[in-house]
Amino acid sequence: MRFVVVNIQTDPGQHYFAKRVMAVVVDKGSVLDCSCRIHYMAQLDYVFLADYAAVTGGKLTAIGASFTKVVVPSFPTQLSLYIAGRIRADHNEGNCPLTLTVLPPDGSYEIRGDLELEPEAEEPYKENKVGLLFAAGVVISLPTEGLYAVQVSLGNEVARELKFFAEEEA
Repeated sequence: MRFVVVNIQTDPGQHYFAKRVMAVVVDKGSVLDCSCRIHYMAQLDYVFLADYAAVTGGKLTAIGASFTKVVVPSFPTQLSLYIAGRIRADHNEGNCPLTLTVLPPDGSYEIRGDLELEPEAEEPYKENKVGLLFAAGVVISLPTEGLYAVQVSLGNEVARELKFFAEEEA
């Protein structure tokens, strides 16, 4: 009797995910062949917060990018912000699920948005890779002063957490 055992594991990395595929061919209790291949999946190249961001003509444009502090006249208030960045993926990998989550310091709400980026729609460059640009705008409530978090997830794992401090002007 001959059979093949295949084990597929997805491991989260700091900025990427790797899918490890292990195949073992067994015949009459003896291992005939064993191979392990690592396939690198979508990687978060960069992400930032901005006052405004848009993807147009294959380019990402941002205004007021990469802030870590917001000063407002008083609390509670609202803030319009954009989350923008680039994901590197294989052209033939299939859709890349991206989740953006906003969390306030007091835990009073959670805003979550899900995006599906399509590598097949982009022109590949070196080694069949594509750069998937994204920009998503959201208006959030700032109920109190404190440290706000924006989580960027690829698949089911948080790839990056951006934070900014909101304070009242003096």
